[in-house]
Amino acid sequence: MREKELGVYCRIAVVAGCIWNVLARTKQETDHRREVAISICRQISGTLISIGILGLAEFKRKTRFLDIATVAVLVGGVGSRFTPVIGVINLILTILKTNEQGYVSLNAPNSIMPQRPAAQETRSHVIPRLIKNVFIVKKWQSAKTLAISITIAEWYRNANVTVFVENPIEFPSRLNVRAFSQTSQNHLDLVVTVGGDGTLLHVSRLLGSDTEELPPCVVFSMGSLGFLANFSTAKWRETLTQVPCMEPTYRTRLQCTTNSTDKKYYVLNEVAIIGRGTVIAQLEIWINGYFVTLCEGDGLIVSTATGSTGYNMSCGGPVAPPSVPCIMVSPIAPASLSFRPLVLNEHARLTVTRPLRGRPLTIDVQTDGRSFASLAPGQSVDIVRSPQPLPVLTTTQNDKDWLESITTKLKWNARGAVQSDD
Repeated sequence: MREKELGVYCRIAVVAGCIWNVLARTKQETDHRREVAISICRQISGTLISIGILGLAEFKRKTRFLDIATVAVLVGGVGSRFTPVIGVINLILTILKTNEQGYVSLNAPNSIMPQRPAAQETRSHVIPRLIKNVFIVKKWQSAKTLAISITIAEWYRNANVTVFVENPIEFPSRLNVRAFSQTSQNHLDLVVTVGGDGTLLHVSRLLGSDTEELPPCVVFSMGSLGFLANFSTAKWRETLTQVPCMEPTYRTRLQCTTNSTDKKYYVLNEVAIIGRGTVIAQLEIWINGYFVTLCEGDGLIVSTATGSTGYNMSCGGPVAPPSVPCIMVSPIAPASLSFRPLVLNEHARLTVTRPLRGRPLTIDVQTDGRSFASLAPGQSVDIVRSPQPLPVLTTTQNDKDWLESITTKLKWNARGAVQSDD
């Protein structure tokens, strides 16, 4: 009697699966119809067997298993004996899914992984709970940051984590740290920076990639300002333990090239095109191949939202949180009262050209404060958004850490003692 009832339930579940199969093959094949059909199937079957049979349809979106089960039921009692077993196996295999990093994670059947939009795209950055490879970057020639970096490296090595550094000679040989290279970049699970804002800018230059997603970064502050640094080294152990629970803020980067060299630089803050001399510099501004204007002044700042609070702000440019994907163009000491800063779409292609006929002076191109190239007459620099943003981990949401930084560190709209109205 029990086997008979089991067979009936199996047949009901398979028939319901066939209904889903027909609905899924209609012209308007949408996720909504699939979900409705699966919901109906669950109500009809009312048993764990139906969930097992339809589990493959819900997770893998395939119908081959349903077709095989249907044939088995039509042949005879085979379906009542083997279909539940196959269904339960498929349910277990689909719930225990393996992600791209090779770690097994338990996901609820109807869970939808949250995704954060970045650079007009939907991204889901998976932070592995078991970190295998860590890249530790410290402030250059700093004994304090080296001491903290060695402590962090030893903590990771005790947990059997492979540690990469820029200069392994600075670290004790017992830690067996490895030298970072471009080939090891694709294997990194996490980047830990110990220093200031300049250390994070240095990491952005090191992680140069157009195709592979960049590893998330944890930024510890030991610099003078630490505007981009979210965490204190005093709580480094607690911070690194909470890494799997953190949310990344995707910071837009710029990709800078010139028509005179094959160099390609990745910029997190800004590109500065500066005239060096006693005369006014002249620069042609082209946007998406269209000539916009001739800039006359000391130069031009092309900034990301991250760099909007740096050199761009000093030149009177707009300020925006890092979650805003945009490109900002601000003049440096323009010879015109009407030359106001621009905020461009992140997909804009900006070309700055030095005219063939111009005043004799040197025009330098600097990326995040470092010299990149010099423009001769007729040469230009192309600036576009880099396909891969830099994910920086934070424990807050909705740019709360950025709002706190501009008020506490930059003293935005800070006022002294206000006289009472009494």
